[in-house]
Amino acid sequence: LALGLILILFKILGVMTGEIEEVEELDFLVQQVEVVVVVRFVQLVVVVVQKVVYVHE
Repeated sequence: LALGLILILFKILGVMTGEIEEVEELDFLVQQVEVVVVVRFVQLVVVVVQKVVYVHE
């Protein structure tokens, strides 16, 4: 579910940056935000997986 929401967010960001291609600085900022979101999401997944594995053990 969270992954779906993030993919939707990326599509919205993609549309926004697609409409304002001439503003390179904004595009760069959006890319940085995307990287941060991906990193946070990966960290969250790792934590959830660790908890699930711990519970099953």
